[in-house]
Amino acid sequence: MKQELLVLALRIQGWRVCHMAVACLLLGAVAAASQGAPNYSSSSVSQFIPFLHNNPPLACSPHLSAGVAVTVNGVPRRVKPRLFTMDTGSTGVLISASIIPGYKPSGPPFDGYLYYPSSQLLNLGHWLPAIVTFYGANGSNGLATASVPVLVVEQSGTCLSYQGGNTCPGKNLPPSTRPIAYMGVGFGREPGFQSQCTQGTTPQPQGTPGPSQSTPDRNPLLNLTTVAGQPVNGGTWNQGYIVGSTGVTVGLTPTNTAGFNFIKLTPFPQRPVNDWCAAGMCVQINNSQCYSGSVLVDTGIAQSYITISNPLPNQDFVQVQDPSNSALQVWALAPGNTVTVNLPTQSNPVVKYSYTVHGTKPAPVPVVIPNPRPDETPSQKPPFVNTGRTILLDYQYLYDFKNGYIGLKQVSSGGSLGTCPAIH
Repeated sequence: MKQELLVLALRIQGWRVCHMAVACLLLGAVAAASQGAPNYSSSSVSQFIPFLHNNPPLACSPHLSAGVAVTVNGVPRRVKPRLFTMDTGSTGVLISASIIPGYKPSGPPFDGYLYYPSSQLLNLGHWLPAIVTFYGANGSNGLATASVPVLVVEQSGTCLSYQGGNTCPGKNLPPSTRPIAYMGVGFGREPGFQSQCTQGTTPQPQGTPGPSQSTPDRNPLLNLTTVAGQPVNGGTWNQGYIVGSTGVTVGLTPTNTAGFNFIKLTPFPQRPVNDWCAAGMCVQINNSQCYSGSVLVDTGIAQSYITISNPLPNQDFVQVQDPSNSALQVWALAPGNTVTVNLPTQSNPVVKYSYTVHGTKPAPVPVVIPNPRPDETPSQKPPFVNTGRTILLDYQYLYDFKNGYIGLKQVSSGGSLGTCPAIH
């Protein structure tokens, strides 16, 4: 799965690596009445779950402390609390078979598979029912519990020829021996290649991807059964969460949603999946035209990825080390270039933010431009912005699954991501 990364550039790939962000981020929010706002008057339950190993804030991908009880052949197998990487750029909990006491790998055929196109990493295993318990610092009592299937990973490795489904053509993946503890909490990540919705259509990879593996029923933050030791009551509980620089708040209420600017989402077009499409955006680089597409707020990476339709002048690019693969070079925006993102449209922005690459305030580094590169013809891929997590230094990010909204609230905490320390 995605490694712990950093890069703000625009993203069509993405594994994760921690890095130093040094670009100028000039942020400003504008309310747009046409987007409306949800009514939270009947919702009163929420719970803050802190990020651990989070100093400096968000230098690393955020981590939540969680224990997992996986049911194997009717018997609960308990994994002690450990750090899980929390990723808003994917959906589904992954845990390696090697860290589940008494678990014996059953091998193929695998009913579970999650593929990360940016890193080309394929994880194969079995979806098993589980109870996930979230903890605070110093092993405090359980803050919340969720009932979700988890992917017990038996095989994991790079698959350059992946065409969908539960195999890697022409390659047998090795057993998963390294500890995997990964928690995807994003939305709109269906189908097989976690494509975003595009203008009411659902892009599909080549081949037969099989049933979606990235559905809301596998998102632990949306399937909580208890909060602060009390059963979740549908009448007072609004499914959703707020991500900031220090943790995530589950449950949306009038108090914790005050001050947010809301953007309405479109229902996911592929039924019976009950999900929402990514929010719309329009991105400009310097004085270019504004390219309309979709946006992903992704806590799993520090860099940003931007896909636009037309090539930029050669002088706007530099080659940098690929945050996902240190052996490769990628094209990124050169220092001094300015990026402006309008959410959801240029004509009626709810939020508009801009930054200058290698400026003096927080911004993603690098800002990768996967398509089109300087020597390429116009891209056939839809415009897309993966903000990375640097944006969370200046905004809180809200996702309302129940009503279909995202929201942003400017907090102007400032600073930079800093350097990700090693986790022991």
